[in-house]
Amino acid sequence: MNRILPIFCLVSLLNVAVYSQGASNLDCIGATPVCVDMFDENIVPADEGLFPNEINTSINCGGAGEVKAIWYIFTVNRSGDFGFVISPASPSADYDWSLFNLTNASCADIFDDPSLVVSCNAAGDTGCQGMTGATGGSIFSIQGGGCGANPPNASSTGGFNAFNDLIPVLAGNTYVLYVSNWSRDEGGYVIDFSLSGDIGIFDQENPTLEPLPTDPTCVVNDIPIQFSENIQCTSIGINNINIPGIASNEYRFFSEVCDQGGSFDDEFILEFNTPISTTNDYTIEFTPTTQLPILDLCDNTLGNTTLSFRVDNDMPGPTLEAVVPDDNCQINEVLVTFSQNVLCSGLNANAFTVASPNGSRLPGETILTGCESSSEFIYRFDQPIVDNGQYELFVNRGQGLIFENECLKPLDGAFSTFFTKAPADDVSVDNISVTSDCAVSDIVIPFTRPIQCSTISNNNVEIEFMGATLPGIISDTDCTERGSLMVLTEVTYTLDEPVSTSGTYQVNIIGNGVDELVTDCGSVAMSSSQAFDMDLNIAPPSITGLNFPQDCNIQTLAVEFSKPVTCDNSISNGFSLNYNQEDIDITGVTNCDSQNGSTIVQLNIGRALNENGDYTFSQSSLLTSFTDECGASPEPFSLTGSLTFNDCDSCFIYIPTAFSPNGDNINEQVGPLSNCILDGVSFSVFDRWGNLVYNNRGIDQTNMWNGFMNDGDLNPGVYAYVMEIQLNEFRMPTTRTRRGTFTIMK
Repeated sequence: MNRILPIFCLVSLLNVAVYSQGASNLDCIGATPVCVDMFDENIVPADEGLFPNEINTSINCGGAGEVKAIWYIFTVNRSGDFGFVISPASPSADYDWSLFNLTNASCADIFDDPSLVVSCNAAGDTGCQGMTGATGGSIFSIQGGGCGANPPNASSTGGFNAFNDLIPVLAGNTYVLYVSNWSRDEGGYVIDFSLSGDIGIFDQENPTLEPLPTDPTCVVNDIPIQFSENIQCTSIGINNINIPGIASNEYRFFSEVCDQGGSFDDEFILEFNTPISTTNDYTIEFTPTTQLPILDLCDNTLGNTTLSFRVDNDMPGPTLEAVVPDDNCQINEVLVTFSQNVLCSGLNANAFTVASPNGSRLPGETILTGCESSSEFIYRFDQPIVDNGQYELFVNRGQGLIFENECLKPLDGAFSTFFTKAPADDVSVDNISVTSDCAVSDIVIPFTRPIQCSTISNNNVEIEFMGATLPGIISDTDCTERGSLMVLTEVTYTLDEPVSTSGTYQVNIIGNGVDELVTDCGSVAMSSSQAFDMDLNIAPPSITGLNFPQDCNIQTLAVEFSKPVTCDNSISNGFSLNYNQEDIDITGVTNCDSQNGSTIVQLNIGRALNENGDYTFSQSSLLTSFTDECGASPEPFSLTGSLTFNDCDSCFIYIPTAFSPNGDNINEQVGPLSNCILDGVSFSVFDRWGNLVYNNRGIDQTNMWNGFMNDGDLNPGVYAYVMEIQLNEFRMPTTRTRRGTFTIMK
């Protein structure tokens, strides 16, 4: 198959003379590979390289653009954070830099594609001169010109900084870094990549070749040779390649980037002088030599490698399959189809000839605009075909016309075929199917071809069911709004009375000799009938479930309907809720919506429910306040169930930390306080030496102590206590033990 190579575009200044000079690290395509952790760039570039305008400052924070810049390139072996430091010889020097992701792009794309910018820094002026780089010295990845002026990254906090955040990079991706000497200082700089030592940018891996596709092809013009990483242009050439059975002068090996003066590329092309179309298995052998060692950017060599591909050209050529007219009313063009793609380079406007039933030739042309290969071609007639009959299309041969596929196989089989211009008066009713959840009033009747709308009336259409005609009218025959053609592809028949019965119905198109239907081609439509099914499901909504909140003190319930309903925010007939043989009021609807239907409706309950019990939820008459999309309301219903509350009696207990039994009737006693009724309290008090000073194990529900021991008061101080408290919690008897201290105050 022919392969169209991508065009590597640079700026318009490139020319043949420039190519011959070769790019250096002053240009992206000649970037220095990062194979060590430090570079001493002590010589300031004398010019801007071969391509001085590779940076577009409108989409990149590259300061004033590319000024005495040096480029670096590396491929990441392990995902992680990339970092580096630029240390100028002069502390007042101002360097800008940008990092671009070239994994799926070329150097030429940098100028126009802002998405390639990964991180950049153009900060300058006092405070941002001298050292710069990506060290994690700030949280920003994009920092424009100036220093401390406007915040970068459109952030509301922070300011410009000479140092960017560390840069996340992905394994397998290739990046290029450009460093620009904005202040044009002499003395150069040192760039240190040691911050990136753990991501493997200092390449020690040998390059490899990506396998070729295993699917056989019928003809090969060129083969893309894809390396796992960039290869030095001067380290590889045609002398590295051997294809057994094919002489080396029969193919060319090149890289478009290398041909344009680049120093490296990862995709090369093996191009054959004559396409290979002989069925066979082929092997491409790559062998490094002393002169051409096939090196990556860090001088790792490829080693002996082979690639394989297969050519299978034993398949048959294309065949002429069919000719399809564009219309039966009048044929303006026909679509000619083949079994396989045919190369358009061998065809012209005279590729086909069409003969009428009397043998005369019908003038026309084959449309090939923008065609490279196709299995379908249009032959357009100079004058439309309006006469009925059988026509023959011929595939022309000779006079430079070659019908062959992409495998260079010629046309096989017949060189002509027939098509028919048929009468256009065979209009009928197209398929009708009616499915609805509501009663049906309107039935859309489609036609197999357009009808002139001015010719149809109520006398031409009727609907039957079980032998009876259903009265109705055609409701959309306003021809003034049909456009210049004034035709209908369908009509709507509106019944006088909606139908709600499923079954097989029949539509009749009637031509009575007076009210005739006429097609868009001017032919009179014949009378016809078409049966169709009406599948109606118009059951009213029903209440299918009742859901209570998972809480105590229930005050709402959710009614679940079988289909969405709307309501008028009132309960005209009233629900009934009987709970533990007690009637509970339903006070209203909490989420009623008169516009949007819902299957769940929340109702208010007249009082809170918090005791276990049985309920009956019912309605004795039609629920007219609730309607589905068809206007139907739920029938009477009755739902029963039970409610169980598991955590509705939680108790808290509070014991004061001090009291003052001094006779002023304030805080005279101490004991447990609770929101629940206590069934009994055992209360023991000890002094600081562990002596029991009070003990009451009675069943007094409160058991408060007045601070006296054997009717004598105690000295002020801290005392310990132990209490065992009996109470009912969560509807079960339980005992809680409390230990602590309190203070007697006077």
